[in-house]
Amino acid sequence: MTASAISATQRPTSRRRRWIATLVLLLTSIALTLLAAEGLFRLAAHRLAADGEWFAAGHIMQDDDTQLGFSMIPHSSQLAVRGGAYTVRTSINALGMRDVEHPAAPRPGTRRVLVLGDSFMFSPGVSVADSMPRILEGLTPGLEILNAGVPGYNLEQEYLYYVHRGRSLSPRLVLLAFFINDLAPAPAYEIARDADGLPLSYRARADGRPGRQAPEPGLRGATASWLRAHSLLYVFARKRLGGTRRGETAAPRTDAPRAMPPELEAFRAGEPPPAAWAQAWRVLDALRAEVTRTGASLAVVMIPSPVQISDAAWSDWVRWLQESPESLDRRGPQRRLASWCAATATPCLDLLDAYFDVPVDRFYIRHDLHWTEEGHERAAGAVAAFLRAKGLAGV
Repeated sequence: MTASAISATQRPTSRRRRWIATLVLLLTSIALTLLAAEGLFRLAAHRLAADGEWFAAGHIMQDDDTQLGFSMIPHSSQLAVRGGAYTVRTSINALGMRDVEHPAAPRPGTRRVLVLGDSFMFSPGVSVADSMPRILEGLTPGLEILNAGVPGYNLEQEYLYYVHRGRSLSPRLVLLAFFINDLAPAPAYEIARDADGLPLSYRARADGRPGRQAPEPGLRGATASWLRAHSLLYVFARKRLGGTRRGETAAPRTDAPRAMPPELEAFRAGEPPPAAWAQAWRVLDALRAEVTRTGASLAVVMIPSPVQISDAAWSDWVRWLQESPESLDRRGPQRRLASWCAATATPCLDLLDAYFDVPVDRFYIRHDLHWTEEGHERAAGAVAAFLRAKGLAGV
């Protein structure tokens, strides 16, 4: 073969190699640019989002739990953003808790404590290490603290969690962290009850999942699903573009708490108490009976609402509700729950005094109204002192 023929044969191969190299370089540049954009966005996401806006990459909740209605997915994770407040990584352990890993059986030489609660114990906006249960374990040597707090749980679901799952973890102390919206019903769920009105199970109704979307089929659907799980920038862009298509804009939240009817009813002054309290006492009686049946102890910690901790916050809230000040009792929820604790000889801690008369932003996250790191630290110190005083902190 002549030199010219060889050269003619090599030219297409050489062009093909250059084209492939150019394509690889282009794709690599695009990938690196997107990775850099994702990293920078994660650093600044809570500043770029509207105040109070919430979005997340990753999925940690399952809404088809036939016992509890919904629960957290073991080994899942999520990166969540609250505009104007925080960007926080959330990881769920093997037991379906936002906590460090724990063995199925209690550690030798320790007394296991199971914390029941809602989003206050789940601790949005702070790391696991800065959550009240983790700090509490460090303040109480000899106790092993398991945090079973789940966002959105009410008192009935906390009771069901203990009956169906918590009891099998063999706690010697059950610490119920009670917040006023634990009285709230669950309208999106079908609730099976026994003859005494106690819940047996929760099941999500098919029409009670407004945010549920069927996955897109094929490669496009798989790609979108992967991006929703891993890219905060993609979730944010889809959220904004979706709102633009519908002629919507992100609605910032105000600093004022929502006037949810169950929350409002918890503060109603006078007698008789609202019906929600009668059901709460029924469930608390059942929880106490279930806990003590195994030889364990029950204690209650009452979490104050941010509207309770200062005269200014309370006055602003009452005006916002357009309610008569005389119709509401600022310490009403604590008084009612304390009466049950006294009647049943259940140790009960009211945290309101530990937060009283300080600026709300010091202990509660702006635009979110859950505890800041300092809020969790303050609670852990008060709970540790309470457990020691009641003889519940020893092995």
